[in-house]
Amino acid sequence: MRKRHKQLRKRVRWFERKWRIRRNAIERAPKVWAKFHRAWDKACEVDHRMWHRIKEDVTIKVAFGAEDAPRRRPKVEA
Repeated sequence: MRKRHKQLRKRVRWFERKWRIRRNAIERAPKVWAKFHRAWDKACEVDHRMWHRIKEDVTIKVAFGAEDAPRRRPKVEA
């Protein structure tokens, strides 16, 4: 989950960089702006949901103690 969250944060930062660089050009083209904004909102929403899943998972592990916490993936014995 943390790896996926990192990917999503990278995507959100990409939108933020594009917005800073091309703000005037994007705002002058309403159709481009609408499409860009929808994609940016979707990326932010998915990132936000993933963050809350991670937070919930950690909260459960803290409540039960790290050893007793239910695992999402089976522990690999080396």
